[in-house]
Amino acid sequence: MSGKGSRLRPPKGKPPRGAVRVVQKAAHREQDQAPRAEVAPATKATGEARRSIVTGRRPAALAWAQLTRPLATEDGIRLLFFGVTGSGKTTGIKDLLKYIVDNNLIDLVLIHDVKKPEKQYDGEVVHEARQILTTPPTTYPAVRVMRKRGLDHMPSVEDAARVTLEAGYDGHATMLVIDEFQRALTDGGKFESQSVRRIFCEGLGLHASVIAGKQLPQLVPTEATGQSSKIYFRESREGTNYLVDDKKMTKELADVVVALPTGSFIMMPEERDFDGFIYEVPAP
Repeated sequence: MSGKGSRLRPPKGKPPRGAVRVVQKAAHREQDQAPRAEVAPATKATGEARRSIVTGRRPAALAWAQLTRPLATEDGIRLLFFGVTGSGKTTGIKDLLKYIVDNNLIDLVLIHDVKKPEKQYDGEVVHEARQILTTPPTTYPAVRVMRKRGLDHMPSVEDAARVTLEAGYDGHATMLVIDEFQRALTDGGKFESQSVRRIFCEGLGLHASVIAGKQLPQLVPTEATGQSSKIYFRESREGTNYLVDDKKMTKELADVVVALPTGSFIMMPEERDFDGFIYEVPAP
């Protein structure tokens, strides 16, 4: 695309960016407090009760508003979603995407969705990312879901990332969603897709964003973890022990994460600590 002009049609008739809806905080005090049965307070060695590190609960939309703020000025964002099967991680990604599209914060979303035989995300199906260059969207925001043609076909994550970079470079704010981040990595946790690596390292200023989901936080490249906001749904003790040992999370916070109910998460924005809140995704 570069040097020859964009093969994607420019977005037409789009409202201005940044018109993000405001979500009101819950009115009832009891909704802001974590039930004791779900998140047990940490205790001192003497047995004296300490105040819980969780200060309240909030709707997921408040987290999405904070994390997507750079999109209003067409900067890229980098988000990592972690959570074991059944924790609500995929539902959370879908809710975030709905927020982004509803608020007109992106032009094009490419979703690499190959985990299950059935389609998990809403959007027009393509089998290769470059199909959008031969059959470009006519309306924006546009969402394209990359799916297998059959058992032995796999759409290329590298091609999807390259198209994301090219579209971003040509002025289309584009987001790549990798439902299974491992598809872009080697078995040893290095980047197999160099274009995915480039989005994490350079996407901020190239209108290129990435959301990647993974069950366990082990074996994730430091270029990704060091430059991304992290969203943790319920994790296994194995996963949180790794985070504690690697000094990425305190023992007290790890105890909160392993006890999160389905659909609830905590976030750690890039270069910031846990803000004290548990966020809740609406039931699908």
